[in-house]
Amino acid sequence: MNDISIFELIKKSDSIQEFLVGVSASEYVYAIDSRFDPLSLEDRELIASKMNQLMQSVLKKECVLLLRGEKKTNLERKLISKLNSNDSLYDGLFLVGDKAKNYLEKVSFIPHAIKRITDVGRDVVEWIFEEYSNINDKVIDSEYFRNESNKMDFVSKLENNHELIDYYLFGLHTFNSDLLVNFVSTTTIPKVAIDYNNDLIIIAWLSNKHKHLSVNKNSLVEQCEKIMAFALPPLKDSFHPTENEYAIKGFLPAHYILGAIDVKANLIVFNPEALNLKADWIADGFDINQLSFDKFIKTTNYKRSLMLMNGQQFIEKENMI
Repeated sequence: MNDISIFELIKKSDSIQEFLVGVSASEYVYAIDSRFDPLSLEDRELIASKMNQLMQSVLKKECVLLLRGEKKTNLERKLISKLNSNDSLYDGLFLVGDKAKNYLEKVSFIPHAIKRITDVGRDVVEWIFEEYSNINDKVIDSEYFRNESNKMDFVSKLENNHELIDYYLFGLHTFNSDLLVNFVSTTTIPKVAIDYNNDLIIIAWLSNKHKHLSVNKNSLVEQCEKIMAFALPPLKDSFHPTENEYAIKGFLPAHYILGAIDVKANLIVFNPEALNLKADWIADGFDINQLSFDKFIKTTNYKRSLMLMNGQQFIEKENMI
């Protein structure tokens, strides 16, 4: 028997590594799919080995461990439609991942200029400028954005610059995550993941191969010199610095999802791919069956799908049943 619940273990853990060590030493129920059949001892040992490999890679600075807190009902709403059954919840998560809120909407219903993740035009930058003009916070020099004469300068420096646009979109996302700016929130702090009554915690990682997909406090520091060289107002931090957010652009890829914690059930459901032996799985992620993905995504409530080609180029397409 465990002395504490998974919820209590999350609350007392100061890092994801500490939490995973606690999980490895526990007798919590491990399952591998939505049938919730307990794992064999051999499979538990393999999962524990995978968690240890991830923690070693973190120490070597080869990847970062992340948690995403969700409400189970929200995930069900995204993944389950009239063509699915409730049994497919975890199978669906491990197949399509968790996408930004934008993808639950058709392009025509996005209420601002960022209709697609690749949009970097003048209208996008003007919208960013206008949104910051409504913010009053010490995290950024709001007065710059309240001076309408600065808009042309801001647009000329950011237009068609993906990197700098994402820099400022990160700020807007952490200010108000309902703005639909193509980011998925994750954190490195276990206690943050269960805030807001979240009862489902996704365990994931992001290798250095795809670190460009995330914006976080460290990347704000890295970009600061470039921002200052452009004579633009820098973001001093996210608008909720204690959450230590890693905002992932577009989606949390299924390739990098180790498993999910059902907090109320005191249950950990692991990605079936975690039982497969694959070289370089931390760098490249787990394998995904593309045919199954293409079929399943059409049965979800996502209106559009998103793919990352060659680790760099985003491609969106409408989900047509």
